[in-house]
Amino acid sequence: MIGPVLDGGDAQAVSWDFFISYTRADRPWAEWIAWELEEAGYHVMFQAWDSVPGSNWNSNMQHGITRAVRTIAVLSREYLKSVFGESEWQAAYRDDPQGFERKLLPIRVENCNRPGVLGSVVSIDLFDRPPEIARNLLLEGIRQMKAGRAKPAAAPRFPGPESRQVPSHATVRPERSLGRRRPYTGPPLERRRRNPPTKLGFYFYVCFFVALAGAALSIGTLLGISKIFHTHFSQNSSINVTYGGALLFVPIGVYAARWMIRTGAVTLRKSQ
Repeated sequence: MIGPVLDGGDAQAVSWDFFISYTRADRPWAEWIAWELEEAGYHVMFQAWDSVPGSNWNSNMQHGITRAVRTIAVLSREYLKSVFGESEWQAAYRDDPQGFERKLLPIRVENCNRPGVLGSVVSIDLFDRPPEIARNLLLEGIRQMKAGRAKPAAAPRFPGPESRQVPSHATVRPERSLGRRRPYTGPPLERRRRNPPTKLGFYFYVCFFVALAGAALSIGTLLGISKIFHTHFSQNSSINVTYGGALLFVPIGVYAARWMIRTGAVTLRKSQ
C-alpha cells in the first residue's frame, strides 16, 4: 500500500483517493469499506485510522475533504441527521454539482431515503447483501465510477430465440420464392451401396423349377395310381409302365429340391 504523497514535506500536498464521511453509529461499515478499498490498492482517508495521537483532528478533516479526489458518504438514517456529515458531502457536491468528475459517491448501508440532491446521485447499495456480493458490488462500483462507464467485460447473451445450429459443411443460400424446395442443409448423405451379387437368385429359381417339376410328377403319379387301381392292371400295360416310371421320379425330385434348398441357404450365410 502506497501512503499519501508528500511533496518536499509539504502537508498541503498530501492526497488520497477517497475520503470517507460517516457517523459514529456507522463506523463498522465505514471501516469495512476502508479496509476493502485499501486492500484493492486505493489510499483512503479514514478518520479512525488517520487521527492518531499528536495530530490535529480539524486539520485532518479539512485536508481529507479538500485533498481527496473523491468523497464517499456512508448513508444511513443516522448519517442523514448528522450536521457534520451533511457539510462533508455538500463540500464534494459543490465541487462537482453536475457529477461529471464523480466526486461524490453515496454508499447506502441501510435502506433509507436520499433527500434533496442526494436523490439525484447514483449510489452503491450494500445493505442486505452477503459479504462476497457486497465486496464485489463495492469494487465493481468503484471501477465503473473511475472508468465513467458500466460496460461489462463479457459480451451479453443474445436476447432473441436460440436459432438452429447450422453445420459447418452446410452452405447458406438465400431464401427462394414460395412453392420451391429449400436446399438440404443436413449432414451429408451417404450413397447406399448395392449388395454384391450372390448365387441366391440362381438357387431360388432352380429350387422353384425343381419343386414345380416335383409337384407335376406327383400329380401325374397320383393320377396314374388312380388309373391303375380303376383298371385293375387290366388295361394298356404301356400306360402302367409310364405311370410307374413317373412314380420313381417323385423321391428323386424331392431329394434334389431338398439339396438345392440346403445348398442355397449355406451360400446365403457365407455371402452375408
